[in-house]
Amino acid sequence: SPVNVMTYAKLLFAQAEAAKPGWTAGSAKSLYEAAIKASMEQYGVYTEAAYKAYLTPPDVAYTEAKALEQIGTQLLVPLPLQGNAAWSESRRKVFPKLEQAATLLNGGT
Repeated sequence: SPVNVMTYAKLLFAQAEAAKPGWTAGSAKSLYEAAIKASMEQYGVYTEAAYKAYLTPPDVAYTEAKALEQIGTQLLVPLPLQGNAAWSESRRKVFPKLEQAATLLNGGT
């Protein structure tokens, strides 16, 4: 079945991640917000109102102090049907922080 190897949203998230430490030109905030918009457009859920509402909560609204965490977390949102890509991205970054389940089904190991 078809799969997207590199989407426009993923490209913009990569550019935002590189712009944050100054490795490339551009505004990390603008690229981050453009990536979220591209992701919403890709899945056919974009409206200006929905986009603005999505950017409003504190855990999504871009902040310099948490930018890399936000970029890493939001990058996973458009990858629901790309398990290997999502797993690789979450391993490459430390965001989002995954918590151990309260009840382990593997004997505690």
